[in-house]
Amino acid sequence: MIRHRPAIRSYPSRFTSVAEQQAAVESSLSWVQIIAFLVFNVLLAYLSRQSNLFSSAYGWGVLLLGIFWLMRDKQPVRVMYLCAYLVGVELVWRATGAGVFYEFGKYAIAFLLILAILKFKLLHAANKWPVLYFVLLLPSIFLLPSFDRQMISFFLSGPFLLAVSVMFFSTAKISLGQLKRMIVAVLGPTVGIAFLALFTTFTAADLTFSTQSNFTTSGGFGPVQVSLQLGLGALLAFYYAILEKKNGLIAVTMLILAIWLISQSVFTFSRSGLYNTVGALLAGSFFLFREPRQRIALILGGALSLALFVWVIFPALDDFTDGRLGLRYQDTRTTGRDVLIRADWQAFIENPVFGVGPGESRFYHGRFGIFTSSHTEYTRLLSEHGSLGLVSLLILLSMAASRALRKMTSAQKGIVILLTAWAMLYMLNTTMRTAAPGFLFGLAGATFLFDENEE
Repeated sequence: MIRHRPAIRSYPSRFTSVAEQQAAVESSLSWVQIIAFLVFNVLLAYLSRQSNLFSSAYGWGVLLLGIFWLMRDKQPVRVMYLCAYLVGVELVWRATGAGVFYEFGKYAIAFLLILAILKFKLLHAANKWPVLYFVLLLPSIFLLPSFDRQMISFFLSGPFLLAVSVMFFSTAKISLGQLKRMIVAVLGPTVGIAFLALFTTFTAADLTFSTQSNFTTSGGFGPVQVSLQLGLGALLAFYYAILEKKNGLIAVTMLILAIWLISQSVFTFSRSGLYNTVGALLAGSFFLFREPRQRIALILGGALSLALFVWVIFPALDDFTDGRLGLRYQDTRTTGRDVLIRADWQAFIENPVFGVGPGESRFYHGRFGIFTSSHTEYTRLLSEHGSLGLVSLLILLSMAASRALRKMTSAQKGIVILLTAWAMLYMLNTTMRTAAPGFLFGLAGATFLFDENEE
């Protein structure tokens, strides 16, 4: 079993003391600040939809801002917030056709975190297992019939970000105030995505429903990715609500936001977002229930949200779609993922050493009647990377399992399991299509400093 090294407690002092953090990036946000930030991101999403030029400038501008902060700051705190923001805004740029390459969000986060590791001299204290996890995936590149940069980037950018993220956050100690700001940073652009989904729904000239994923109600972009991002936003908003102890208005706002985002996720007709959110919440709740104050908030907030969703919102959405939404969620079929898993296993059996190479498993899928890429990261590692992929998978699973064995309070373990479970579930049904699973898997490896007296 792989465990985090003791060095996690001895990285540079400039990054260890909560008291030394800058007040501007440490204090809790007010309700007005949170609302203003969310509204501002709705405006940014709308302008991005109206202008590709604006969307492109938006994308490159965020990256340049991160580089600027890294050059000036004495701690990588604001860069952490910006990377969390990139997790949410990535889909805004994809959905609006920004002039950035498809994997821009993943590489932008990895680039900023690598610069932070080097500038703040965190490498010696970082967990080194992620390096091996990623390096083991490289030999299969040489099996490709020709060098395909886009294919390699598409399938290896996720593991690359995960490796970098785990290394960076294995040296990080994050306070409650910082965690709240990171959650808000993800929520801002996620609300922008939800707005785009609403906008396209109500402005569509011809809106029809079936029992398949719906691009119109997903903002004109991939329903699975949008559904998962909205589900993540709902999960984080709900967690913020049960975490908030001193400001009831913020807690209620976050609860309302969580209900809206999960409803919008369901309305994409992609089931992944709802299933991931519920699965991660159930996993984290096992530990959150052990904290008395969080237990009360979890029960009250969960009961209210569930009742409102089940008896009010879902029936209304189902009526709006003439019953198609209900039929979609009554369908328990895996939409071909089980076939893809069998095809991946067959590819591994026939190519057990190095696999078939990044992206090449789709040809094995074609034998089973589905010519598409893998949807399960765990079997993709086997089919496309062979035995080396198997070792890489074991490292990944061991890093996840080691977190459950670390000595932590129930509150600390709750957020660790919540984030890890969501990332692992994402990889189970959608490989690593976006930056979210890699970043959150890494974030879950941080040391969370929760103090009852913190804001």
